[in-house]
Amino acid sequence: MKITVGIPCRRYTESLLRLINGLDSQKTDLFDLKREVEVIIVNDGGDYIISSADFDVKNINIKVINQENEGVSSA
Repeated sequence: MKITVGIPCRRYTESLLRLINGLDSQKTDLFDLKREVEVIIVNDGGDYIISSADFDVKNINIKVINQENEGVSSA
């Protein structure tokens, strides 16, 4: 089973880093889902261009989409 988590954001913050680290460390008793977790971060016009290299993760795949400010509904 693959789990995809979408995260709209406007800037790179400590909260975003904690969220990604929390997802990276999740475990389950039934089976290991960590290799099947994908996180898509949509940076909606923030001042800082976010890259997947900004996160030190081992167990999840991260995709980053940087776009002009179009609002949360677009992100």
